[in-house]
Amino acid sequence: GRGGADETKKAATVFDSSVIPPIGISAYLLRLSATFRCSDATFIAALIVVDRLLGYDGGRLPLTMRNVHRLFLGSLVVAVKYHEDLVYTNSHYAKSGGVRLREVNRLERTLLTALDFDLGVSPETYRLYEATLLNFSRSSPPEVRSPGGLGSLQKPADPALGCPHKAAAAPD
Repeated sequence: GRGGADETKKAATVFDSSVIPPIGISAYLLRLSATFRCSDATFIAALIVVDRLLGYDGGRLPLTMRNVHRLFLGSLVVAVKYHEDLVYTNSHYAKSGGVRLREVNRLERTLLTALDFDLGVSPETYRLYEATLLNFSRSSPPEVRSPGGLGSLQKPADPALGCPHKAAAAPD
């Protein structure tokens, strides 16, 4: 594989927070949605990037409560830059995500290297993830849905999404 076990350990260390962030993943994603001002399509693309990263190096990078926030933040930063016309500075994204600028830069660099800079999403893959998210949203109780847009985007780390890689994060 690309990079091997040492690269996976480095990626795991970069994405892990020293403590479990006090903000739940649902609230965190709502905050990112409000401050990144990007499309639902870019959020879906970011989820696909997270999923690819979890499959990197034979799936040795687990999804945990210590890394889910930074994994999604880094994935959203690269997805925005790849898919959106309007892009803010990494300083803006760092403030939005509650991390330092150097952290966003490191997350972005590690993620791009791990994925060989391959951020393309086929229409078929996009439609599969979109349909899965919409189905999850419809089957969720109203309190897990966001006030607007794709309610399921609040919980991309939920194993119930049916993504190819298993999530190890505990629910909020």
